[in-house]
Amino acid sequence: MEQVGKSRIERAGGSTLPLGVGLCTLVAVAASTAPASAQFGSTAQVTRPIPATNSLDATAAGSEVLVRDRIVAQTTDQLLLESAGTRVVSEGAAGSPFCVRLRGVACDQTAVMLGDVPISGPDTGSFDLSLVPLEAIEGFEVFRGGTPAWLNEGAIGGVLRFRPRKYEETEVGARLTGGSFGAWRANVFGAASSEKVSFFGTAGGAGARNDYPYFDDNATLFDPTDDLERRRQNADFLEGFGFANMRTQTSESSHLDLVFLGLGRERGEPGLGATPALQARTNTTRLIGSASWLQEKDGSHPYRLQVLANYDYGRNRLNDALGELGRGGP
Repeated sequence: MEQVGKSRIERAGGSTLPLGVGLCTLVAVAASTAPASAQFGSTAQVTRPIPATNSLDATAAGSEVLVRDRIVAQTTDQLLLESAGTRVVSEGAAGSPFCVRLRGVACDQTAVMLGDVPISGPDTGSFDLSLVPLEAIEGFEVFRGGTPAWLNEGAIGGVLRFRPRKYEETEVGARLTGGSFGAWRANVFGAASSEKVSFFGTAGGAGARNDYPYFDDNATLFDPTDDLERRRQNADFLEGFGFANMRTQTSESSHLDLVFLGLGRERGEPGLGATPALQARTNTTRLIGSASWLQEKDGSHPYRLQVLANYDYGRNRLNDALGELGRGGP
């Protein structure tokens, strides 16, 4: 009995040593691979905030796009896409109305300003941005959501603020551009500046045939036998515009701004591709004038005092005697 018990103890002891060595080895390996700090399985991507480049308030989510001195001829709808969070909604080719959507909301929830004067807002509906020629503006600022308190304007989507063009030197010039499908644009401008008074004015015109080729299925989607390629008809436009901006220094910390913008346009209403309208025409007139006196001071106690008045006239007239657009008529 003693030998049997002893042999069992020896076998038990012999098997214990390798187990202990293996356990120590396992602990050593685990200790060598354990991280110095705890880690979690989830990961996240942090989006870099869009820096504010507006001229009024660095805390507002605003970005600025400059227009003057660009060599390549561009349009307002193309330049708007350079600002983050914008989407341009257009009704057609050059000369057609278009608007901008900010933060995904409808166009009528975006306020539009010319300088410090509001020209459109949620109460007036969406604004046709094609009525503001690039020759009249220095650039524009896009405020997504909140806007600087100085502007005293806001909307759910944000604010699009056009900055009127001005010069600090005396200049005279002209510009002419052309493109495909009969597109052209021309303007002359002049600027004069003195110690207390500066003036800038421009006048010009634009037009295009807009006779683009398109595929006409003859309103029979499932019958390809009558499909053919056509050219857009009655899509042309012709417009003329004028702009003037004058600034007078009234004191060391105040100035008076006078701004005028006028535009007249006639364009065709081509209708649908399968049922084109050949004689429907639209005439648009827009006149905007504003007077603004501003006094501001920086430093430890900054303030801004502004008094402004504006005049805005708009008229849209549709001539569709044949009822081609289905909006009335005989």
